[in-house]
Amino acid sequence: MFQLELIISVGAGLFLVGIGFVIIDYFLVNLLKRMYPQGAQTWNQMDVSNLTQKDQSRFGRVPAKYEEVTTHKMRKLGLTVLVFGLFILIGCGIWHLLFK
Repeated sequence: MFQLELIISVGAGLFLVGIGFVIIDYFLVNLLKRMYPQGAQTWNQMDVSNLTQKDQSRFGRVPAKYEEVTTHKMRKLGLTVLVFGLFILIGCGIWHLLFK
């Protein structure tokens, strides 16, 4: 059987990792929106005809990456991990109250 302290440590760790993801996402999105206030349109207006084909394809993917970051994917993942860790902590607390 698992030790209760180990399960509590895993739950607390997941909770803290989730909070870290949410904080990183918040600051990353604010930084990107400050650096590029026009959004993904900034890269569409650039003239990349003098670049190599490989670099042109990289620049073609940048607007999609910008939109992906600003849709708060990391925040959603962080909240999911945070809630999972919180459920583990609450479950361990209930287990401890009922069986100790």
